[in-house]
Amino acid sequence: MRVHIATIRKRACWSNYVAELVSNVQHAVRKHSDISKLRFLLYSSQLLPEDRARIEKDDAGVVWLGNSQ
Repeated sequence: MRVHIATIRKRACWSNYVAELVSNVQHAVRKHSDISKLRFLLYSSQLLPEDRARIEKDDAGVVWLGNSQ
């Protein structure tokens, strides 16, 4: 997935980018390491509800920060 910086500066694009990034990192860690070692620090205040829900379905390794959860 190639994304231009100017594109992800828009909230909707950024939110989708983060959800995809979390998924890709989880997949790679599961394939090459141990998911229990992953720590993906995430402030969710700018995530769109649908992207937050996508991450919450599988939030292994995600550390929710701030008033996120």
